[in-house]
Formats: sequence, structure tokens, C-alpha cells
Amino acid sequence: MIRVKICGNTRLNDLLYEAKAGAHAVGVVHGFPDSPRNNDFESAGRLVRGVPPLTEAVVVTNPPGIENAVRMGVRTVQLIAPPSTYPQIRESHPELKIIPVLYVGQDPPKPEVLKEYSEFEYVLVDTDSKLKGGSGLTHNWEVSRMLSKTFGNIILAGGLNPENVVEAIIKVEPYAVDVSSGVERSPGVKDKRLVSRFIEAVRQVG
Repeated sequence: MIRVKICGNTRLNDLLYEAKAGAHAVGVVHGFPDSPRNNDFESAGRLVRGVPPLTEAVVVTNPPGIENAVRMGVRTVQLIAPPSTYPQIRESHPELKIIPVLYVGQDPPKPEVLKEYSEFEYVLVDTDSKLKGGSGLTHNWEVSRMLSKTFGNIILAGGLNPENVVEAIIKVEPYAVDVSSGVERSPGVKDKRLVSRFIEAVRQVG
């Protein structure tokens, strides 16, 4: 079964609806003040605490935001950072499940990059753009398919929406899909109809 993560939440009502509609995980951005989907510590903590049982809360952050994520009580962090920073963070916080973000474009990553990410159980693959996350841009899904075969478990992100997610799943065969702007009315404000359509589309293929 393909798992679904709805990311970029800023409102508790949206998050609760996503969980009720069948999302397996919900994402909260913290530590990126320039992002329209960013939440300060108090707001992010309130959202995390509001996640219902059986739905996983994921904080999307950077190395400076790790300590705050731990204080929020989350078990999983989606980390946007250079791979060189991961070993120290993993050593400092062995209790955290860290999902690294690998940004890709039209060409496959270099072998040395693949090696850096190969030690992780899950890798999120997103589109490389100036706006890191929520860009609404897709990338070369053939590259993602190669990464899916290489790593085993990837979470596919980047420009997904209710119209293209089935095609993306068939081509890439990911462990999970991650959507943000593709189910929004405006940045950080989710559209319930699009959320439901997205989850139903994923269910069609697995």
C-alpha cells in the first residue's frame, strides 16, 4: 500500500481533515522563516500535539531546528541539510527517525551522493529548485525510479497533485508520496476537495 504524507500544514483543521481522509502522515514546516508554510515554535508545537492517534507527525526542519523538534515530541524529522551534517545529528539524537531530502533534476545524482544517502532507511526525493519544498515543480521521474530501485524505500515529492499522482506512482514505484502545493488553495491553506481527490487517486494504485 502506497503511503501518503500531506505536508506544509499551518492550520489544525486542515491537519485533522487530512488524517480523517486517510493520510498516513502530516508534515509541519519549522525553521524556514522565508517559507509561506513555516510555523514558529509555538504554532508548530500546537499542530504536532493536535495530530490524532495512528497518524504520524513529521517536522520538516534544518539542523538548528532539530532541538525544537525534539521538544515538540516528534519521532520523525524530515531534514533539509547537507549530508555531512547527518552523522552528528544521528549520534546526538538516536531516538529520532531522520528522513533526508535528496533534491534531483533531470540527471541522476553522482555516485558519491548516492553513497551518502544509502545508509538511510527512507529518502525523500524532491525537485531541485530555488524554493526548497512546495515549488509545485516535477522532476525527471526516470531518475526517481532509478533511486527507488537503488534505495528501496523512497518518498516521492515534487509537483504531485490529484491529476498526476497515479502516473507518478506507476513510473516510480515509491514507498510513499508527499504533497504540499498540489492540494492547496493558497500556500499553507489546504483544499479539502483536493486532499480527498489526492488520497483517493493513490488508493487506486495501491
